[in-house]
Amino acid sequence: MKLLHATPAECEAMAAVHAEAFAKSWREDEFEDLLDGEGIYEVGSDIKAGKYKTEGGSDCYYAILNSTDTSDIADNGDVSGPAFVTVRDGQYLELSGCAEWTLQQ
Repeated sequence: MKLLHATPAECEAMAAVHAEAFAKSWREDEFEDLLDGEGIYEVGSDIKAGKYKTEGGSDCYYAILNSTDTSDIADNGDVSGPAFVTVRDGQYLELSGCAEWTLQQ
């Protein structure tokens, strides 16, 4: 077995790289495919990018946001029956009064 020598700074740099890789893989595993019909979700952080479906609701509102500013709307709508939205990384999905939303595979 060959023993490698590294400076403390090199050890810290290697540890940071491995920690970030672990954190990224953990975050990807933690994404939910089923969303509660209430809340604001960051795409790429809280939820996966993709197409989501809901059965709607009597007061179901959705908004695809460009930022955390709820008036920075890319698309929105009120739905009473089945509906789909497609979101991409960097956007936010605001939901209110809806049934659950499911990621479509």
